[in-house]
Amino acid sequence: MAFYQPRSHHDISLWKGVSDADWENPDWQRRHTITAASPDKARYAVDDISQIITLSGYKREAIENTIVKRLERGQQVLRITPYYASLMDQDPFGLEDRIDPIFLQAVPMPADLLFSRAGIKQAMAEQDRSKGAAYQRYLDRVVLFLTNTAACENYCQHCQRRRSLHAGVPVTKENIDEGIDYIMSNKNIKEAILSGGEPLAVKERLLYAMGQLSQIDHVERLRIGTRMPVTLPMGVTDELLEHIKHAAGNKMTYFVTHTNHMHEVTDTYAAAADRIRNHGFDLLNQLVLLKGVNDDFATFAKTHTEMWRANVNPYYAFICHKERGLAHFITPVPQAKLLLDGCRGMFGGTAIPRLAMNAESGAGKVWLMPKGPSDIDPAEAIKTDLESWDGTIIKDYEHLGRATREEFDEAERVMEAFIGRPDVFKPSLLIEKDGELTGEVTNLDLTPLSFEERARRLGYTEPLITNPAE
Repeated sequence: MAFYQPRSHHDISLWKGVSDADWENPDWQRRHTITAASPDKARYAVDDISQIITLSGYKREAIENTIVKRLERGQQVLRITPYYASLMDQDPFGLEDRIDPIFLQAVPMPADLLFSRAGIKQAMAEQDRSKGAAYQRYLDRVVLFLTNTAACENYCQHCQRRRSLHAGVPVTKENIDEGIDYIMSNKNIKEAILSGGEPLAVKERLLYAMGQLSQIDHVERLRIGTRMPVTLPMGVTDELLEHIKHAAGNKMTYFVTHTNHMHEVTDTYAAAADRIRNHGFDLLNQLVLLKGVNDDFATFAKTHTEMWRANVNPYYAFICHKERGLAHFITPVPQAKLLLDGCRGMFGGTAIPRLAMNAESGAGKVWLMPKGPSDIDPAEAIKTDLESWDGTIIKDYEHLGRATREEFDEAERVMEAFIGRPDVFKPSLLIEKDGELTGEVTNLDLTPLSFEERARRLGYTEPLITNPAE
């Protein structure tokens, strides 16, 4: 059974003359990645995008303006592989009740500039490293950054590291060696997480670090965090995987990728997952709940069942970080719990992820697993007490951004003009007045779906259960 079918590159104006062999070549994909490295390049990047999707003159101008303003702020803004761009609908604004989910993840838009007071810069505090390129938050594992986000094949618009690990933050060979020395000196560390940026894009650094780590007796596991199976699956080659297997030695090694929507689960994605597994590696997924991308029940559930069908095991579903500029992406905790609770009994339990959030400032993972419908508390959308993994209690935590009613109404006007119709841009924020919360949460819908409605949305047919309990 086939997975989601992207548009053929032969039907896309920008690449209609490209051969199938070139299209499947990761080096060709990298050479033709759409990017804007400086403000004066923004117009040319938008010209390319307009040959992939339908853009009015107003939309072109709004996207270009967003790119320029974010570049002027020193942010990495735009990089899209041709493959990932082919996942976008021809008319990303023509869908019934939302913008195309791949467009939202890949293309800058005016929402990125809204709610400037919501969130903080460098929310994950990953710039405060333990030593060199090593960052330790938990007792038995450490992240070893091999590169910054400049090495990513795609720039994700919801990136948690858009400030803490951007192009201006160096990760040098000396930093990596310092990090490896730290890991060697700390016998509590059992697992090293090789991350970035995109570690598979810096092959020599990856193999070097793995070779060094494989010689440390107390390190038992190596984890590779990568989005390449999603954004450039043809880059996950047998040759690369053989090199990784050799560098890992006898260390248990596995991959964790980042799939957010069922349209990212294609035949090409599934083939990359098969190659990873055929070389003896497990492959897990960490999804980020994103408003307008995967925050409705059918999309959330089908995304996990599709990746499960592609032999990618769902691992975590995370609340989007409260990073500056991401307020419009955050799904309220009670809505997230309702989504997860709705999955119970609908499909195999191993396809259901754990729900968690990473509280800012390095507090670490907080599990949010619902106990049932009675655990869905609307008050959690406003403030809640969180208990971190080490027993730290965070009182009255606000995971949503704040805005005044005037700011929110203006944001809706801006996005209605950009999208071309109302009631599509539906961010959840806390409304404040004179610096105090009013108790209002915008776009909070906690209406549970019946069992029958959930089954219908997932495509089940009658009879639903042939031997129900009496």
